[in-house]
Amino acid sequence: NPTGFWEHRELMRISDEILVRLGGSWDEPPRVAGRWWNRRELTDLRTEALAIVGRDFARSPIWGWKDPRACLTLPFWQRLLPDLRFVLCVRNPLDVAASLQKRDGMTLDVAADLWLAYVAASFAHTAGTPRLVVWYDDLIAGAADVVDQCATFLNRPVTADVRRGAADFVAAGLRHHATPDEAVLQSDSLSPAVTSFFSILVASRTSGGTSPELDRLASDLLASRIAGAAAPVSPASHPPVKAARLLLSLRYKDIELRRLRNQLRNQHDAIEHQQDALAQKGAIVEDAQRQLAEQHAALTAQHDALTALRSAIEQKDALISAAQGQLARQHEALTGLSDRTREKDAQIAAVERQVADALEQTQRQAALLRDRAGEILSLRHMRAGARWQAEQIQEQLATATEDLAAARATIERQRGLIDQVQQRASQFEAAAAAAQEDVTRITVSAAYRLAVRLDRLRQCTAPRGSRRERVLRRLLRPLGAPPRSAPSPGRYRPKVTLLLPAEGARADAVLATVQSVVAQSDHAWQLVVTAGLGAEAAAALPRDPRIVVAPALLGDPAGPLNAALSIARGTFTGVVTAGDELRPDALRVMRRAVRRRRGDVLYSDESATHGIGGPAAVLAKPDWSPELLLAFPYTGRLCLMRTSLVRDLGGWRAATLGAEEYDLVLAAARHGARLRRVPETLYRRREPLGTVMSSPAAIAARRA
Repeated sequence: NPTGFWEHRELMRISDEILVRLGGSWDEPPRVAGRWWNRRELTDLRTEALAIVGRDFARSPIWGWKDPRACLTLPFWQRLLPDLRFVLCVRNPLDVAASLQKRDGMTLDVAADLWLAYVAASFAHTAGTPRLVVWYDDLIAGAADVVDQCATFLNRPVTADVRRGAADFVAAGLRHHATPDEAVLQSDSLSPAVTSFFSILVASRTSGGTSPELDRLASDLLASRIAGAAAPVSPASHPPVKAARLLLSLRYKDIELRRLRNQLRNQHDAIEHQQDALAQKGAIVEDAQRQLAEQHAALTAQHDALTALRSAIEQKDALISAAQGQLARQHEALTGLSDRTREKDAQIAAVERQVADALEQTQRQAALLRDRAGEILSLRHMRAGARWQAEQIQEQLATATEDLAAARATIERQRGLIDQVQQRASQFEAAAAAAQEDVTRITVSAAYRLAVRLDRLRQCTAPRGSRRERVLRRLLRPLGAPPRSAPSPGRYRPKVTLLLPAEGARADAVLATVQSVVAQSDHAWQLVVTAGLGAEAAAALPRDPRIVVAPALLGDPAGPLNAALSIARGTFTGVVTAGDELRPDALRVMRRAVRRRRGDVLYSDESATHGIGGPAAVLAKPDWSPELLLAFPYTGRLCLMRTSLVRDLGGWRAATLGAEEYDLVLAAARHGARLRRVPETLYRRREPLGTVMSSPAAIAARRA
C-alpha cells in the first residue's frame, strides 16, 4: 500500500508479543482457554502499554488505533482500557485470501480459515459492547458516507473538509482484488464454516451487524477453535443464508442503478458544458467581428494620413533642392576665400621663422657672454685661493720643522726607555720561568688530589630527588662535573640563536667570539657557525651540542646567513662578527627585556675597540625612531629579531651587498614590527685600525 497501513508500531508490537507469549503468532492464532489476559507473564506488557497510551494519547480528546491483531488480543485491551468503542471493518474473505496468498504465499483454504478466526474473534469479543460494523466495499464506494456513520457512532460533529479529505484519500485504484459477495456464497474452495458465517454477516448487514445469532455463532466458532473441534456450520437452506443471497442480488441491482444514475448525471453535465462552450465561442466570434470593423476604420484613417504625408514630402523635396543650389554657390565663394587665407598664412609663417632665427642667434651670443664672465670670475677666485694655499703651506712647513725637531728629541728619550724596559723584561722572564716551574709542581699535586676526590664523590650513590643527591651535585659541579650549560641535543629549546659568519675570518677571532658566547650566564642559546671555517678553527671549537656548523650555500652572497637561518631553533636570531665579544650576561639581559617590553626587534648599546690595546668608544644609541633609521643604521649590534619574522621577510637579500642587516631591519619596520632599545652596553666590537666596514657609519657611507 503506497499510502501506508496506518498502524501504531509500538501497540502492534505489544499485540505481537502477547500472541508469542501465548504460543502463537498473527498467522497462527494461539488456542488458549480461560482468563489468559490476567496471566503474570503479561504484567510488563500491561505496564508498557499504559505508558505508551499515556505518552501518545493522554492529551487527545478522542483517539484510537488500527491493528488487525487486536481482533485476537481484545480481552487484554478491554481490561486495560475500559469504555472502548469498536469499529469493525468486514471485507470479502476471497479478497483477503487473495491478498495473503500474494503477499505471504498462503493457500486459499488456510487464508480463508485465518479470516474466519480473526472475524469470529472480533465479533465474539465485542458482543454486548458499543460497536459499528462497516463494509470495505462501502468504504471504497463512498468514503464520505462511512465517515458520517463513524461520526454519528462517536457523537462527534464532522465538517465538509473532513468528508472531502476522506473522499480524496481513499483511492479505488489501489484496490487489487474485488470479488462479488455472491462468489463467496457460491464458492466450492471455501470451507462451510466460512461460507456460513459470511452469509450470516451479509444477512445482518441491514441491522448494522448487531444480530444475536451472529454473536452466538461467533462465540461458538471461537470456543470450537480453542477446543479443537469442528466449526459449527449453518445449513445452506437456513433462512439467513437465503436472505443473504436475496440481499446480495438486491444490493448488486442497487449498485447498478446508482452506476447508471451517475453515468446519466455525467452525460447531462457534459451536455451543459458543451452548451456553455458554444455560447463562449459565439461571444468570441462577435468580439472578433467588432475588432475587424475597428481595424478597417483605423486602416482607412492611416491611408488618408499617408496621402497627406506624401504631398508634404514632395513640397519638402522642392525646398531641399533650392537649398542645395544655394549651398553650392556659397561653397564656391568659401573655396576662393580659403585659397587667399592659405597664402596669407604662408607669408606669416615665413616672417615668424625669420624672427625665431634672430632670437636664437641672440640667445647664443648671450650664453657666450655669460660663459666668458664666469671664466673670468673663476680665474680671480683661483688666484686668491692659490695665494691662501701658499701661505698655509708655508705655515705648515714651519710647524713641521718644529715638530720634527721635537720628535727627534722624543725618539732619543724613547730609545733610553726601551733599553731600560728590555733589561726589566729579561729580569721578568727569568722570574716568570722560576714561577712557572713552581706553579707546574703545585698544579700537578693539586690536580692529583682533586681527581682522587672527584672519583670518590662520583662513586657515591643517592636516591633520585633526595637531599643527598642535591648535595653530591653541588660538590661535583666545581670539581669538573659536566656543566649544566651544555645539555644534550633535543632536551631543550634555545631562546636565542646567534649566527657567526666565519668565511675569511681568522681562527683566533672566531674562537674568541665562540668563548664569549659559551661564557654566557644564560644557557638557552644556539650558535650557528656559517660555512667557510678553516679546519684548524673547526677542530678548536668547543665540544658543545649547542654549537653547529651550517651547510654551504654557493652562488649567493647572503647564502651563508640564510643557510644558518634554516637550522636556527631559537625564538630570536642575531648576527655576531668574528673577533667581537658579548658581555657575560648579554643574553640574560636581552631575554629579560623581551619579557618586559614585548618587542619583535631588540638592539643594545655597543662599544668599539680600534687596534690592539686601543681605547674603547661607547656608542649610546637613540630610542626607536623611524625617521632616524631611514637616515642612519643606528641599530648595529647586538640586534636580536624574532626568527619567525626573519623567515616571513625572506631572510637576508643578496642585492644589498654589505648592508644586509640594515636592509632587514628596514623591512621589519615596514612590516609593522615593534623595535625596542635595551639601554645597556652588551656588545664589544673589535676592529683593526683602518677597518670600519661593519660599523653603522660604514653602512651609511656605502648606502650613500
